[in-house]
Amino acid sequence: MPHSMKNCIVCSLAILSLAVALVSCNTKSTYSPGLHVYPTLQRTSAAGVQDSITLKDSLNIGDTVRMTMIVDAYFDYLQSVIAKTDTEKVKVSLAWNEEQMDMLAQEADLAHGKLIFAPMRVPACVTVLTYVPVKEGSHTVHIDITSSAEAPYSSNSWSFGIGVRAPLP
Repeated sequence: MPHSMKNCIVCSLAILSLAVALVSCNTKSTYSPGLHVYPTLQRTSAAGVQDSITLKDSLNIGDTVRMTMIVDAYFDYLQSVIAKTDTEKVKVSLAWNEEQMDMLAQEADLAHGKLIFAPMRVPACVTVLTYVPVKEGSHTVHIDITSSAEAPYSSNSWSFGIGVRAPLP
């Protein structure tokens, strides 16, 4: 192989390697965080009876519903998962593993549906949303997720509504 051809191949490989290195240095992502909900919810009635339901079912006042959620920031890191609702109609909370409390920021308030992460690089988590209606009517829960992705991809939200009726006499 002629000397100039070897130089051409070596230069081409060097340029290709440099291009790959520069592309891989870009840590900005355009993936919005995702929320995956386990399709079957666990309900405990006010009388203590346990069963499985879907979001299409209605609830009675005092029922407790537990929804398992997987929250994923893909190539980024989670910053917060916040469940918002009308607190006069519904009580919401999020569960977290006691052994991993150091992953949460001081502002986290699990009893009120606020999972805020310490700046620790948490790419995904599993949590359980507990939902207890205290008044009749249609109730909506909004779940807002933020991640370290580049704006406008750094947040995502999901909402669901459940009808609530008074318990049967």
